[in-house]
Amino acid sequence: MEDGSQFLLVSPPLDAQPCRDGGFLAGLMAVLQAFDDAPAAGLSALLLRDGALDDAALLENAAPMIHAGQAAGLAVLLENRSNLVEASGCDGLHIDARAAGKAITQLRQHLGDGRILGAGCGNLRHAAMLAGEAGADYVAFGGLEAGSAADPALVAWWADCMTPPVVALGAATPEEVAALAAAGADFVALAAPLWLENADPAAAVAELIAGARSNA
Repeated sequence: MEDGSQFLLVSPPLDAQPCRDGGFLAGLMAVLQAFDDAPAAGLSALLLRDGALDDAALLENAAPMIHAGQAAGLAVLLENRSNLVEASGCDGLHIDARAAGKAITQLRQHLGDGRILGAGCGNLRHAAMLAGEAGADYVAFGGLEAGSAADPALVAWWADCMTPPVVALGAATPEEVAALAAAGADFVALAAPLWLENADPAAAVAELIAGARSNA
């Protein structure tokens, strides 16, 4: 595995059109099939955004995405639905720490040590510190939507001073992806608009990773 940031793919909300019509799954499969070893190439996780589906519909929609990601060696995380992590077979949970508050401690106990618990903290230093103390496996700065990028200075501070890995979310351009990687993010999120809407999603992901690493 190369040194430097790893990368995670972020889906649209599971009730959005690309997830309902198969477009996201097709793009995901194209990306994963293009890498002989996705984790070794730097692509290590998939984050599925929950949307407004009921539990049964979410499990049905997410199942082939979870299977595809795990078959390629990715850790697959589910946003918010702590009650579905076990039923879905996902590797972990991503929550908004600003809304969860002290529940992170209970979620850590509920998930046990075998699953990942990630905490989205916006760009709030204090929320990230509390989440790390409560047992989150990683803290994430920025937002899940492209265009809500993490503050590179905040990412750099956390990477220099704190132990839990830091995930940088919200990049909307290749330049932002590269800047967040250069700031020291352990993982940089690749939001769907950065690659899924490209005529060749696999090439788009490869270019984003290569561009970030060339500027690290």
